Amino acid sequence: MSETIYLKRGKFSHELALKDIKDIQTSIRSIASENPLNMTHINSDGVSEIVELTELPLDILLTQKQKRVVVNIARSFAKGNKFEENVSSSFIYENFIKLLGDKKFYLADNFSISDSLSLFEHFRQIVEEEISTVKVSIVTVLGASINRGNICEVGSIKFMNPLDFIDKYKPLFEGILNYNEGFQPYLEVLHKSDLVAQVSIKNRDTATSKILTNEIMKRVYTLIRLSIPSCGGRYNFFGTLGEEYLESRFSFLFHTDPINEEAVKTISFERTSNRFSDSNIDLIKTILPHKQAGEWFNRIETIISKFVSDKELNDFEKRIWTALYWYGEAMSERELNPLIIKYATCLEALFNSREGGISEQIAEFTAHVIGKTKDERMNIYSSIKKLYNSRSNAVHGRYIVNSQDSEFLSHIMIICESALLQMAYYSQEDYYQNSKGYDKFVQYILKEYRFYGI
Repeated sequence: MSETIYLKRGKFSHELALKDIKDIQTSIRSIASENPLNMTHINSDGVSEIVELTELPLDILLTQKQKRVVVNIARSFAKGNKFEENVSSSFIYENFIKLLGDKKFYLADNFSISDSLSLFEHFRQIVEEEISTVKVSIVTVLGASINRGNICEVGSIKFMNPLDFIDKYKPLFEGILNYNEGFQPYLEVLHKSDLVAQVSIKNRDTATSKILTNEIMKRVYTLIRLSIPSCGGRYNFFGTLGEEYLESRFSFLFHTDPINEEAVKTISFERTSNRFSDSNIDLIKTILPHKQAGEWFNRIETIISKFVSDKELNDFEKRIWTALYWYGEAMSERELNPLIIKYATCLEALFNSREGGISEQIAEFTAHVIGKTKDERMNIYSSIKKLYNSRSNAVHGRYIVNSQDSEFLSHIMIICESALLQMAYYSQEDYYQNSKGYDKFVQYILKEYRFYGI
């Protein structure tokens, strides 16, 4: 059964959903009559207590078929109200099934269209209340630092010294500690970290905000690493920097007022991955020269900032966003076969514009974008063809490591980096800043190829 059966002209239809909702209500009422609305709870003194349930645990009590109906109705409502991008499927399901487990729903007589309107209006309010708060992910970072009193912003992500962060929210943390001493280990993580990153996500639920934060931070880490001067000598898959891309630590999520992000409403914690590098770098000294002079740096920052601000990326920018991810993944990869695949995928994100002949097209496009002379273009073309041959062998289990791999893949790393930076530059040119921008770029490259050849 598809969720689209509850949609009419793209809108959620209460009429189409009414019969299934009434069937679910009847089933829940039957379940409630057979299952006592209470449970046994062991209190802090070890004494058993009978606790009355205000809501039925339907996720346990409903059959798989019934839960599929609930899921389809909930998703249909989210799709019809344009909530799909704002909230996770788990949030939609969990909150809808919570409403269905309320006595007000399953004990209502003669459930009608007006009852359905009331139920789903309540559901809408729950969603809107959740996305009304700004979710500020507080990510503790190892391997990069910043002096006290300074703030460094990269792609709308604010980095600050952890001691400054602790001082800023000292009353909040002290209040939490007074209420729950179990918070102390989380606070100690802040003291042990080198850096704190703050990622503000608007119009999203908590789960979606955490996913987006992870996606954003991966790109920001890659952008920072691209700016490190010594990357050519140390920054390959055998180097120490990035050897352990991330380390499992704690992170915090603040729910703040949309008008005043300093006003924290609630706070949650979780384990996360956020190790930057094994050797500490000074973030401002690393970033500032590129902010002042690095056009490619600023243009990648612009793309990250657009994503953080919930602005739609055009096709050209989406390709940079994807390529940035795969290049970042390659930076931390220590196995040769996956590394080959990730470099190839990075280039595909940038240059694959048609079906069939992928390796040929990517080799030609890469050569034209970064090659300055005919000899350079021929060298790049040959290298990409060799990369794709190696990729095919790696994917099909035929690849054998040899002594030339390290030198060759270091060369491929430079090609990928050069292509990524050059394409990031092109993506922000006014001529390509529209929905057809990437198509225009492809036509430009094809014209150049037909006229000049490789």
